[in-house]
Amino acid sequence: MTLRVAHIIGNLGIGGAERHLTNLVNAMSGDYRAVICIGRKPTGPTFHDDLDSDIEQYFLRIRRRSLPLGVLRLASLLKKAKVDVVHTHMYRANLYGTLAARLAGVAVVVTSEHGENPWKGPFQRWLERNAISPLADVRFCVSPQILAIRRDSDGVPASKLRLAANGTLVPPVLTQRVPNAVPVIGAVGRFIPAKDFPRLMEAAAELHRLGYRFELNLVGDGPEKEEVLRIIDELKLEDIVNLPGIVTDMDGWYQRFDIYVSSSIREGQPVAMLEAMAHGLPVVATDVGASAVTIRDGEGGLIVPPGDAIALAKALGRLLDDRKLRETLGTNARTRIEQDYSVKAVADSHMKCYRDLLSQTKSSRR
Repeated sequence: MTLRVAHIIGNLGIGGAERHLTNLVNAMSGDYRAVICIGRKPTGPTFHDDLDSDIEQYFLRIRRRSLPLGVLRLASLLKKAKVDVVHTHMYRANLYGTLAARLAGVAVVVTSEHGENPWKGPFQRWLERNAISPLADVRFCVSPQILAIRRDSDGVPASKLRLAANGTLVPPVLTQRVPNAVPVIGAVGRFIPAKDFPRLMEAAAELHRLGYRFELNLVGDGPEKEEVLRIIDELKLEDIVNLPGIVTDMDGWYQRFDIYVSSSIREGQPVAMLEAMAHGLPVVATDVGASAVTIRDGEGGLIVPPGDAIALAKALGRLLDDRKLRETLGTNARTRIEQDYSVKAVADSHMKCYRDLLSQTKSSRR
């Protein structure tokens, strides 16, 4: 059964969900694949150029002040493309995309929940219960915590909720990692409160106080960058912490790292963490989202409580002290990704779900 599938998202600016979607659509089969962006087109680096050349890309911005017209235009586009499946990603796309898909008569509608979304108020939760969920066939969640929030706080019927992990590209062959004279710790992400980089700076200061020699690279950018710079200055970490900004060659950076760290206080399933594991890196991560079930404490890395700089420093120190442990955990991490979190496996699972839902829809119409 060949499928015509359209994915709807705000845009493909730099971010974990956006990176995941790009890899996912590239890994999918079908006689038609499309990505429809309903938000403002980014002016900086994006993942749009990373999509395969045969994937249709549309920019159809939907504004609140002209919401009905925007949804009708989106429905017209979906109908004209004769789409079988619409898969939406994140709250705004979930709302507008499900409305448009049903207006267009699309047979199967799936949403993906990439974050916990603590910003939602009563109105957004009302829309979750009374607009999005009745129109969607299945609502994927990337972590058990997100699934529980959608069920318990947003009132999404449990029958429509499914766990669906993120996936990542797995380098077919890893080049031999050249040992660094000074171990390099890496973190990747937007400079936002959820990533809790201030706690990571405090952990770095503690390691420095204990006499450890290391380099810490925070790859990314965002609204909290100035605050991070202030803390670096306050803790006198200028010679230890580097902020290279947004980079395009992440493979090269993962090859440079010896350890990957995720200090978040809130996550779904961090795509950068999956990428680091695929590159054979041991991970130190906080116990949020799907990090613990992905890493498995002591197997692919070490898990620590969120918001605890001392625990973070202790775990990083353990890996800095033991190169053999780093190598063992890194090997296990890559194996874990190959077995359960390759983007090809996730794409195949999604396509099977689409086909099953389409078959059920056709059967119910007979």
